[in-house]
Amino acid sequence: MLAKAVGIMMMLESIALLACFIISLIIPDGGMDAFAFSSVSIFLVGFFLWLAYRRAKFASTARREGYLMAPVSLIVVILGGALPYLLSGTLTHFSDAFFESTSGFTTTGATVINDVECLPHSIVFWRSMTQWLGGLGILFLVTGIFPYINLAGMQLFSMEIPGVIKDRVHPHLAGVAKRLFALYFLFTILEVVVLMMMKIPWFESVCFSFSTISTGGFSPFNDSVMSLAPSVQWILIIFMLLAGMSFPLHYFVLKGKFIKIWEDEEFRYYFSLIFFISMVTAVVLWYAADKTLIVSIRDAVFQVVSIVSTTGFISLDVAFWPPFLWFMILLLLFVGGCSGSPSGGIKTLRHIILFNNARAEFRKLLHPNAVICVRYNDKPVTKEFIFNTLVFFLVYLMIFALGSLALSLFGMDFISSLTTAASTLGNVGPGFTKDIQNYLFISHPIPIKWVMVLLMIAGRLELFAFFIIFSPIFWRK
Repeated sequence: MLAKAVGIMMMLESIALLACFIISLIIPDGGMDAFAFSSVSIFLVGFFLWLAYRRAKFASTARREGYLMAPVSLIVVILGGALPYLLSGTLTHFSDAFFESTSGFTTTGATVINDVECLPHSIVFWRSMTQWLGGLGILFLVTGIFPYINLAGMQLFSMEIPGVIKDRVHPHLAGVAKRLFALYFLFTILEVVVLMMMKIPWFESVCFSFSTISTGGFSPFNDSVMSLAPSVQWILIIFMLLAGMSFPLHYFVLKGKFIKIWEDEEFRYYFSLIFFISMVTAVVLWYAADKTLIVSIRDAVFQVVSIVSTTGFISLDVAFWPPFLWFMILLLLFVGGCSGSPSGGIKTLRHIILFNNARAEFRKLLHPNAVICVRYNDKPVTKEFIFNTLVFFLVYLMIFALGSLALSLFGMDFISSLTTAASTLGNVGPGFTKDIQNYLFISHPIPIKWVMVLLMIAGRLELFAFFIIFSPIFWRK
């Protein structure tokens, strides 16, 4: 069953590579051979895998194989995504190509490419497309193409998009997948149209839309979005906000159920946090920097939304920000967007559960005989979910600490190791260090890049789906 799933994923990836081949035909850039070979070879391997195991049934997938399907499928797709970088000569080392492909499919946005603007258009398009494909997660795509209600499908879906389960937009898992993917596609087209109306060329509009809706952060420009007009930056802010929201809420809006948005506790927390932190940041920038209030507000809102949604675009050189804002950035790297969105990080829902649980415990101290339960959206939360949330926080902090330690072991300075570990584990992208070039990781040693790769994959797979395969208990019969 696992081989069949991997085969299907590889065939789908070959179709995406074929689209880049078409781009290289439209805009001749010398990338045709690389994408033609990559597409054909990946399709053939995927087809023979599917052919050999085509009789396997998804409904009969065991729990162990269901968990294996997530990391194995992602790693195989990442390997396929690295081929165009190597064959085109864009990147000459396997570690760099695997890093760039991982950053794309995990929607992280860190890069090892110094000069993006000198790359063939087809390669730039592929970088952005890898993020778009990873936007709702490889696991979501698996769920979308396997329209079956079964244990393995629920395992994969609940690991990647836990927020959808809390308020289903359709009673069937396959129906949920189709509707959310349709919304994802709709927002992408909408952003392309809006950006083109703002006089952004079609190619750059598509690349920015791929990176924004997926909360990825790859840019077709070397300076991320610094050179874009203020009006365009406000457009990106709007779509980053939308991409960081829970996608089922967008579905309810389309159905005319607007009250559903404000009733959702996670959305209220998400919007209120962004508003409050943005205003504080704007005031500090206005006071500390020689800028107008309007410019300070735009810079503050853009960077806060970019970090909280885990998109990772950079609109200004943050190297000159006051230390207070640097510490705030570090804290924001641990927030994440809403559950049921393409964003990475801890997710806003888990922060709410943790806060509500702490509040309930304080109330129990004051009223020992009272029956007090943790609630979310005015509904009781099970003890099992609370326990899982607390364990996730603990494991997340442990992986962050170990990742920071490993990065510092291989030569990264203290501040850079902290921000880089938090950024890659949360799939945000840039490390936000005093040297803005630390957004680029080409000059770092190979061990540092592989530590970052592990953190990116672990963060995208919600930790447990990745690290469970390294547990001896997992492999016992």
